[in-house]
Amino acid sequence: MDRATLLQQLREAVSSKDADIDLAETALLLSALDEPSVDLVPYRQHLDLLASDIGAMTHPGSGLMECIDTLRVVVYATHGYSGDRRSYDDIENANLIRVIDRRRGIPVSLGIICIHAWRVQGWAAAGIHSPGHFLIQVSTTGELAILDPFHQARLLDESNLRERFTAAQEDSTENSMNGVVPVSNREILLRLQNNIRIRARQRGDTALALRTTESMLVLAKDAPVFRLEIAALKAKAGEIKAALSDIETLLDGRGAEELHEQAELLQATLKGRLN
Repeated sequence: MDRATLLQQLREAVSSKDADIDLAETALLLSALDEPSVDLVPYRQHLDLLASDIGAMTHPGSGLMECIDTLRVVVYATHGYSGDRRSYDDIENANLIRVIDRRRGIPVSLGIICIHAWRVQGWAAAGIHSPGHFLIQVSTTGELAILDPFHQARLLDESNLRERFTAAQEDSTENSMNGVVPVSNREILLRLQNNIRIRARQRGDTALALRTTESMLVLAKDAPVFRLEIAALKAKAGEIKAALSDIETLLDGRGAEELHEQAELLQATLKGRLN
C-alpha cells in the first residue's frame, strides 16, 4: 500500500469524534506510514490475542485489582513486554509495529497496548496528563487506579502521584488521585509521534522528521503550527517550491495570525534562494 493511501486511511481513522478513535489501530497506521509494505494483519491479530487472553482470565464480576493483575500477567509476563531502559531513546520504541516485534517500548507505546487490551473488555481506560512519563487511568465498576505502563503496570497510589507532581513543581494537591486529567486519544497519538519527531530532528534525519510531522498535521486537524514546520523541513530538504506552497496555504488560511510573521520571514528567505 502506498503512503498516500495510508495517509488517507489515517485521516479517515481520526475524522470521527475522539472517543470513537481506535487507538491501537491508528497507532499501527502511523507505524505503517514508514513501512508501507508491512502486512498489518499479524499485528492486529496479536493485539486481539492480548485482549482475548485477558478476557479468558477474567469474568464480569472480577474486581479492579484482579483485572489489573491479569493485565500484568498477560501483557508483561506471558507476552514478555517491558520498558526499554537500555535504549530508551531508540525511535523504534515509538513505532507500534516495532514495539510488538521487539516486545519493548516507552511509556506511551506500552500504554497504548494496555489501554487497547483493557478497553476491549468493555472497561474504561485513558491516558492522563502527568509530569515525566506517560501514565494510564483504568477502571472497571467505578473504581479508579493509575498505572505505570513502563514498569509492568505498577500501581501508583496517592503518595506516588504527590511525589511525582511535587518533583515537577506542580500543585500536588490539585493533582492527587482525584484530580488527574485524562488526555484524549488524539493527544496520545500526537505524543507517540512527537517522540519520533524529536529524535529524528536530534539525529538530523530530515526525511523522517518530515514524514512524522505530516502525520501529526493529520492528527492535529491541520493545525497551522505543523504546516509551518513542514514547510521549514521541506526547505531544509531542498524542496523550496513545495515549502513555499505550504506557506502560502498557511498565510491564506484563518486562525494562524500569530504564525504569520514567522511564515513571512521564511517565505522571504526561500524566495531569495529561488532568485
